[in-house]
Amino acid sequence: VRDESTTDVKIVLELQKDADADLATAYLFKNTPLQNNFSVNLTCLIPVAGTATTRPRCLNLKEILEQFIDFRFDTVTRRFSYDLRLLEQRIHILSGFQIIFDALDRVLTIIRQSDGKADSAEKLKRKFRLDDTQTNAILETPIYKLSRTEIKKMLDELADKKKQAKDLKALLASKPRLWKVVKEELEKLAETYGDKRRTKVGRRQADEIEFDPEAYIVKEDAVVTISTDGWIRRVGMVKDLSKTRLREGDTLLTALVGSTVDTIVCFSNFGSAYTIRIGDLPPARSGYGDPAQKLFKFKDGERIIAALSSDPRLIASAGQRAEAALPLFDGATADGADGASLGQGIAVSSAGMGVRFDLSPFQEPSTRLGRKFMKLRDQEEVVSVETLDPSAAAPVLAVASQRGRVLLCNAEEVGVLSGPGRGVTVIKLDPTDRVLAMRLLSRKQDQLVVLKQDGGPITITTRKYQPVSRGGKGHALFKRGTLKGAEALPVELPVLESENHKNGN
Repeated sequence: VRDESTTDVKIVLELQKDADADLATAYLFKNTPLQNNFSVNLTCLIPVAGTATTRPRCLNLKEILEQFIDFRFDTVTRRFSYDLRLLEQRIHILSGFQIIFDALDRVLTIIRQSDGKADSAEKLKRKFRLDDTQTNAILETPIYKLSRTEIKKMLDELADKKKQAKDLKALLASKPRLWKVVKEELEKLAETYGDKRRTKVGRRQADEIEFDPEAYIVKEDAVVTISTDGWIRRVGMVKDLSKTRLREGDTLLTALVGSTVDTIVCFSNFGSAYTIRIGDLPPARSGYGDPAQKLFKFKDGERIIAALSSDPRLIASAGQRAEAALPLFDGATADGADGASLGQGIAVSSAGMGVRFDLSPFQEPSTRLGRKFMKLRDQEEVVSVETLDPSAAAPVLAVASQRGRVLLCNAEEVGVLSGPGRGVTVIKLDPTDRVLAMRLLSRKQDQLVVLKQDGGPITITTRKYQPVSRGGKGHALFKRGTLKGAEALPVELPVLESENHKNGN
């Protein structure tokens, strides 16, 4: 960047030899005020001919200009009509004075011999055939205004007003002359207030280069680790997750892999999903990474409970493992559209409510506020979020409560929501109970291990507990005591599918 500013600002950007100048220009237009594209809503209320009503209509540029010009024509016409009405009122009053000017002595005699203003007005109207307006104007005129000089001024004014009224009538009777006035006024406005056009009006150019946010991201694979306390760290490819650097007392929540041009989705216990591009995460060669609160706008007590990568190689691998499409996972979105690239997620709240939702809307980067995937009430939180395995024939949803109730049901019983909601009842809880753990049991070897407050682990599998319909109270694990949580699954590093493997080589 070179500053060559003198009286005018001039900044020179020198590009590398292999850089695309058009792409750099598109980047500047996108991220600076050098160019700003905006649309205009031209929906207007248009009068309906022959009625006093209007109707909404979306106009094009030509039609909106025609409406404005017609409005200016009506405005000019109404203004001249108003001026003519005022002139005619003044002419009417001056005509009354013209009638009495040759009989001023008689007028004064009538006034002196009358009993008050009303009597004088009545006698003057009868004598000189005047109306109320003319009579009142005469009676309210001071005597000194009836001198010869003042009378001449009034007569001159009368002649001038009549001439003006005649000109206005001729103008109002001629549409070409009215349009000429409209044109002259618009030209005067342009001369007084106009400046050089700073916008271009037209359709989007077909050859216009659009900015690609991935263009300036170095495409490389990376590993993103997220700790239980919410520390997010982006590093290069690693082999041993046990060597991940963590703060004292913290544990590894999950590890994700993907390209820097792809995104990760972080699900919080408050029912929000935060999506960020892997390339936008600051690389951390050392240290613990960055706290989630620095990247996202978390509320008090909000934390990350699950995350996934949107790298298409991971999705392709999952698709190749599936031998048949599932009834609840047929690649369709909640609204029936095809091609749900990320599949579906399922979440359960501490109140025992569950939701199943399409993950595709969460694939693109979000704002720091995130996007809602589940609605919660006060004192509720999301216990866990898991993605449905497309290769599983009939995944089972297992939930366990603090007071030792466990329920297993088919995941397909949790309906798909097209937007954030509270969901359906998975397990019916007592008022003092809450869900502590949730897991999808997609294969026979999958299990949910819960921990008793004053005892050891309890393993929950589909072989031990048969799935039932959702909405019940489930099975009792014990008669006394409570659960304190669930045993975390070991964090494994997903393997990215290579391009050669994808092509079958």
